[in-house]
Amino acid sequence: MVELLLSFPADIFWGLIVAWTLSENQKKLIFWIFLAVVLTIGFFLPQPVNLFFWLPGGAAVILMGVTFFLVFKSQKGMISKKTAQKLPTRDEIQKSFDGIEDLDQKKEKYFVFIKKIKNYYQKIHQKTTEQNTNFLILLFLSSFALNFLVLMYMYYSGDIVSNYLQDSFKPFAEFYKSMGISVEEVIAQLKRFSPAIIFLQNAISLFFLFTLIRKIYEYKKKETLFLGRLSFFKMPDNIIWLFILSGGVLALSYITQIPDNILMVFENLTAIISIMYVFQGLGTIWIFCRVRFLPLQWIILSAFITSMLWPGFLFFYIIMSFFWGLGEFWFSFRKRALHPRIESN
Repeated sequence: MVELLLSFPADIFWGLIVAWTLSENQKKLIFWIFLAVVLTIGFFLPQPVNLFFWLPGGAAVILMGVTFFLVFKSQKGMISKKTAQKLPTRDEIQKSFDGIEDLDQKKEKYFVFIKKIKNYYQKIHQKTTEQNTNFLILLFLSSFALNFLVLMYMYYSGDIVSNYLQDSFKPFAEFYKSMGISVEEVIAQLKRFSPAIIFLQNAISLFFLFTLIRKIYEYKKKETLFLGRLSFFKMPDNIIWLFILSGGVLALSYITQIPDNILMVFENLTAIISIMYVFQGLGTIWIFCRVRFLPLQWIILSAFITSMLWPGFLFFYIIMSFFWGLGEFWFSFRKRALHPRIESN
């Protein structure tokens, strides 16, 4: 029971308690000392409790996310007195059209709303995107590096990680066998791509945590937080060359022999950068929909339902988001998303 409370999603609860109770007026050093003490205690917990504390998306990563969030949220531009609720909603726009029969008048009124929200998001983008991106990249890489190193230490210093993997995949042994795959082969691939898997699980957990923290903060302070938002995450342009280099090494491996350890490094590097481009693509799509008052909730619900009914659609959505994020370097999709056409003609 204790182990389950330290892993995702139960550990989100502890992170929210910390975010709610810690004083915002404390010096930043206090937050770092708190994090160092908690992580040290977590490292020396008895087995297997310490394993669950350090699992991807576990209590260690969540507490790191809360600490980084509390430290960085005081940056200029990360808080707005103007809450998102003060922006016009789709229902308000629809009601404002009541009684207007002329199509041109409706169009003009609609463009007024679009211009209002366009100016709002352009202003937020200019103030927060760079800081928010630096915050997320720093947190992602820090939590991944610490999480990965601790798990590798546990893996090579004992059998706790190996036993956990074996126990986790035992219930699926028959399923894998029916597909002609052994549990050992699955675990081998999991180990090979463990850096990318750890990075992805940590990132998803942190985004989920930040969403809840922002909701709590808006409830307490009646202000809008922009820190940790996927919609204001933009990859540095220079990363594209690292991605091309990494992909080139993988392509070269089909022509010539490359040491397996080196190949594994570039495989995970390519996967991690690809994940970040997917995040960038999702953020750009979110901004595109919000600026144009498209029904974002219904779009998300439709994507979720189609992915559940036909899993192939999930792969399609991921690929689409990846290419949208990757194409930002050449086509400036985010700039286009923030500048809708509002001419009346």
